[in-house]
Amino acid sequence: MTDFSLSCCRFFAEHMPCDYRIPAKDNMYKLPLLLIGYGSRLDTILQKAITHGQLPDTILEITVATPNASGTAQSLLDRAPTLGDFAEVICQDETLSTPHSNAFCQLRFEQVTLEATSIHALLQRHSTASYLLISTGNDEQNQALASACAQVPAAQKRMIAFVQKKPEAEAFPQAHNAYDYVSVCCKRVLSLIQNRQQDADSVDAPVEVYSFGFENTQNYRHHTEEIALNLHYAYAKAQNARRPVDKIIQEFHEPYNYLANLEAAVHICAKLACCGIRSTGKEAAIQFRQLLVRSPELLDKLAAVEHRRWMMEKLLAGYRPLSDISRIYTAGATTHSKAEKWHCCLVPCDETGRSYLLASDWENAEKGVLREDLDELDRMTLLIHNQCGRCAGANQGAVQDLIQAIRSTLTEHACFSHATQQILEEVAGSIIQMQQKKASACALYEKQLSALKKCISQEGGLLQEFLLLQLRTLDSTLAPLKEYISRKDYKLQDRLLVEQIPFALTHRCRPSLVKLISDRELDDIFALWQLEPSQVTFWGIAESAAELSRLRERADRSARFLQNMGISVCQSWNLMVPKHLMASLFKQADLLTDWDCTLVPLAERTEQAVCAILKDWLTETEAVYLEVTGADPLLLCSAIRTAQEHGLSVFYVRNGQFYNQLNAEELQFPAPRKNMTVREMMASRGAVLSNLDSSNLADLSVHYKMLWEIARTTPLWSELSTALQGAHFRTRRPYFQFVLLDTPESAVKKTLYTNRLTAVGLLPTLREIEKYGFISDIETTNELNGGISITYTSLGKVNPDTMHHYLQKFVEVYQPSSYFTFSTNWEGKLYLNIYDLCVTDYAYNMDTHLSTEAKAALPNLLQRLQDAGLIHQYTKNYACSISFRYHSRAVMDCIQKAGSILEAYIYFSALLEADFDDVETGISFLHNTSENSAENEIDVICTKGLSSLFISAKFTRTLTEKFNYVLYEISLLSEHFGINAKPVLVASCFHQFETDESTGKKIYSHEVRLALRRGVYLVGQECLRKNVLGQVLENILEDREDWCDFVSDLD
Repeated sequence: MTDFSLSCCRFFAEHMPCDYRIPAKDNMYKLPLLLIGYGSRLDTILQKAITHGQLPDTILEITVATPNASGTAQSLLDRAPTLGDFAEVICQDETLSTPHSNAFCQLRFEQVTLEATSIHALLQRHSTASYLLISTGNDEQNQALASACAQVPAAQKRMIAFVQKKPEAEAFPQAHNAYDYVSVCCKRVLSLIQNRQQDADSVDAPVEVYSFGFENTQNYRHHTEEIALNLHYAYAKAQNARRPVDKIIQEFHEPYNYLANLEAAVHICAKLACCGIRSTGKEAAIQFRQLLVRSPELLDKLAAVEHRRWMMEKLLAGYRPLSDISRIYTAGATTHSKAEKWHCCLVPCDETGRSYLLASDWENAEKGVLREDLDELDRMTLLIHNQCGRCAGANQGAVQDLIQAIRSTLTEHACFSHATQQILEEVAGSIIQMQQKKASACALYEKQLSALKKCISQEGGLLQEFLLLQLRTLDSTLAPLKEYISRKDYKLQDRLLVEQIPFALTHRCRPSLVKLISDRELDDIFALWQLEPSQVTFWGIAESAAELSRLRERADRSARFLQNMGISVCQSWNLMVPKHLMASLFKQADLLTDWDCTLVPLAERTEQAVCAILKDWLTETEAVYLEVTGADPLLLCSAIRTAQEHGLSVFYVRNGQFYNQLNAEELQFPAPRKNMTVREMMASRGAVLSNLDSSNLADLSVHYKMLWEIARTTPLWSELSTALQGAHFRTRRPYFQFVLLDTPESAVKKTLYTNRLTAVGLLPTLREIEKYGFISDIETTNELNGGISITYTSLGKVNPDTMHHYLQKFVEVYQPSSYFTFSTNWEGKLYLNIYDLCVTDYAYNMDTHLSTEAKAALPNLLQRLQDAGLIHQYTKNYACSISFRYHSRAVMDCIQKAGSILEAYIYFSALLEADFDDVETGISFLHNTSENSAENEIDVICTKGLSSLFISAKFTRTLTEKFNYVLYEISLLSEHFGINAKPVLVASCFHQFETDESTGKKIYSHEVRLALRRGVYLVGQECLRKNVLGQVLENILEDREDWCDFVSDLD
């Protein structure tokens, strides 16, 4: 934005057009503006007048009086070809455009000569125009025209503003500075007004004359940029609460984002003025928030105004509406194209708030059904959503090809470490979860992609640019998928830019924070995680060596958590220590090593002594926030007293909300709140995650209901599942096998014969094994029969666990339809075996592990699985021998392990049928970072806001003997590692309800009541057979007393 454009914005902010509105019919207003002159500066003024004139309940009428009316009008329409679709353009009484819907404004161009006589006639024709702007490109002519306008009697208050751009010395030699220049310039005009009024018989309405365009806009630009950055910060955090603040600042300075947010920021004054708010800063923020509480309908009205303003800004910049929705996310475009200048959201929206999207609208839209009462913007939002879904589906193959290409490059070049390849697999896993419509996976993907780019930049060498280009291509290919699963509501964006005005006016981006150490570690972490300060200083009182040691451990955990979350915060610790302990604590040198901690001697434990220490320190600091949640009472009282003297904002946190310490009201303008993912919650509680199974269940997102229904209705499922696992073990035939020899000094040449298809997958795996010293000298030879022989040297013995760690990812990646195991032969040699997902010639009728009933039920079960597409190529011969192939590794695991299917059913029910922020399954973790840490596994964890569910799944016939232990275990884990956690036991062997014999009504079963007494929610059979599990889990998290009562009414 040029300095002159910014000067125009500043003038409109200081002299509000809304003050010059006149009443019209139907509780509306008219805002007649008159622009006089010609040239590029008048064009700029016209554009700013159109955008700043977008006000609630206001009809904007702009008249441009110029010597070349037709040329000026045509020039405007050439620059903004679709402006006429939303604005009525009239030139010399000839209508040049008729808008498709209600016009946002009326533009009238009139031919005039810039002389006093013509100006007098012009103002007589436009007697209601009380806001005049003049620009001709000549300062003296601007002043003369302003004088001529000022001499025309006005029936109402009139404001006249003219452009002055010449340096002071050239315009008026007697002006020594900018202020003198304004004074002299305006005095000349005002003297002409006064002379005319003295000659008249009566005094007309007052006339105000101003000049603009000359002032230094540096300070105004800096202040507006701060507000614009806060708007962008609020918008970005609403889209992805985990986007790092440094990344947000970087995105803000991109030209498109910078200009869009700056335009929104300068229009805030106009919105506030229409609400009767003329104050600035925090006072304006408080008044506006109180007004929204009293008049909530104002939010929809102002959001519609913001959408109109944005539309006019884009239309004047030459953008046009998109006529073909299939063009989004093609040829380098997103939902807009800067190159071709189109945007899909250039459609009008409803101002009444009657049109809004429901959860059902998104689902119905995917079926091609749109509600008739939706406005154009809501309908366009759903059309974009559908198109993004189609693009995401069409791009799946391209995404897999890109991942495979990057993987091959990393594998084939020794410069890339194993850690880099592991990060790539994590990126691939997060993409799989995104394809499961898991919105929380987007933030995980962004974090891992950033880490991968960093590693490639450090290790890539000559391949760096090539790989970074592939990653950028991958990211752009995934863009429609990210938008599809986020269900981006474009109307909510306009509401956000209005709702966050108080935040934008008051927020300090990356503030300096003082945090009083809490008795709960989570409180310390939460303030840093939410506010993302540039620097934080912890203050506390340590009265023993043991307490100092505990705080040191807390500092290490805090630093590790922030590092894992990608938050860069400079931390320092100030601990008050009784004087008599100072000498002994300084001897604990190991505690203070690599720790930015200052021990401050405390003469006595009194408020006066603590205040004196804090006062001396706060005098030299630049901190703006003081967070006091859970602090020591003495430190709390002293800090509040001292903070008030230094103007710090004091607040505390409760259940994720920020509260003002002084009046216990919610802090007026907190940063947009983040909701914790499972990973973040576990990390904040000190746990170290070792495994998550969520990304391994991709193929089940379509099949989980069918597979669960088959498992639930098969009485002998557990026995049959075990039998199929054994059958697979006995009939498996490895198509690749190599030996790890017993002695380190031994080495032997091995040759593997395989087909070309298998070799394509195995060669990258073998090369990766070679990098870690397990094999060497890999060579390939084309055979006459069209196959390939792979020759390699197998080296010495290695730890099987180490081999398993390195091979697990690679075998599953390159052979997704296979799996691998280790085996030892009679000589003690360790084999790695890679198998196909097949059961071959299983003579189940001869299987002594199967009961008669199970043998009779197995063929029927396999036929049902094939009909559901869960197994393929199922055959049964006359000898009662069966063969088939599993649909995928995930399906095989669920069928062969009885409990896995219930975990998968819970996972997908919570993920796809409930409104949780994050869901993970198969969570394995260490309790802490120590070598002897205990390890546990939780079947499913769900989070929403700052609450969580810890779910244990039991798919067994009976659980009576272990019932009490299971309740104790899940209750204990949720208490230690959850945040506002509720333990849940999902057990298929228990009933949810039983009938009360005395009343005949349904009540909770004995097991459900027993579990509830121990603080555990038990979910039984009835909730698992009616496809209502997602709603039940949501009700539990929301702490509803009737969390499952609705299930009994479904019988």
